[in-house]
Amino acid sequence: MDYKKSYRLLILGIWSGAALVFAGLNLASYGIAEPLANTAAFLGISFMLCSIAQALFFYKCPCCKKSLYTRGKRPDYCPSCGYKLDL
Repeated sequence: MDYKKSYRLLILGIWSGAALVFAGLNLASYGIAEPLANTAAFLGISFMLCSIAQALFFYKCPCCKKSLYTRGKRPDYCPSCGYKLDL
């Protein structure tokens, strides 16, 4: 997997996980379907953790294979070797 797909999966996993956690907390606050609310929150946290784990393994520079920064926006150049990354 290349770094572009890994970054897209990271963003998708974080946002979808956060939406599931928010939906679970919202259901739980109204007292509707408590087991469903807990399951949604657990799945949301799982999505977020899995997306972060895949980014740690696959979000790397294609030239030097060192990890790129996952915080903030995508870098234009590799911080280690200076390779220009395609955006």
